[in-house]
Amino acid sequence: MNKDLPVYRMKIDELDETGIELISVVDRPAIEVNFVKLSEEVEIIKLASDKQKQVVTGPVLQPDQLIYRKNGEQEFYITFTAEDIEKIHAKFMKNGVTKLSNLDHSGNDIIEGYLLESWIILDSDKDKSKALGFEGLKAGTLMASYHFPDANVWAEVSKRNGFSLEGSFVSEQIRLQAQETDAVESLLEELVRELESE
Repeated sequence: MNKDLPVYRMKIDELDETGIELISVVDRPAIEVNFVKLSEEVEIIKLASDKQKQVVTGPVLQPDQLIYRKNGEQEFYITFTAEDIEKIHAKFMKNGVTKLSNLDHSGNDIIEGYLLESWIILDSDKDKSKALGFEGLKAGTLMASYHFPDANVWAEVSKRNGFSLEGSFVSEQIRLQAQETDAVESLLEELVRELESE
């Protein structure tokens, strides 16, 4: 983690167009946690094996995780609080696209994929995610399960590793870059010296 990079808290406004529009299936999920592919890994996690399930389950967002982003030359982290994830989830279930997905955020690769279920982890030790083999997921993590009924689509999904959301958010900078912090601290020190000399 680069401590010099700014951090932005991502939020939504419940009355505008912000929020998750669609959940994409990607090779490298930004949250760095892969999903479980229930047609292949189900035996490993000691659940009934069903080669026809064609279902993937995994985390979509984790609270307070620093997610590295780069926009042109600008590098930064984004993060979501547990409270914001709950609001984002509720709005997605109300307004989001839950019967389609895409591959690697490509508008040219829209695929039929049904959101079977989504939930927020309340207790990491007792959650269904633990039974599926996930370890270390915090309370407040948003989970999702998608079913991909078409065999050709499933063949492509099987090559990917996790979920990544698509949407628009309101950002609020919550940590200044180190040089900005140093400048603020220097200014405060100077003001204190001036006050002490009066």
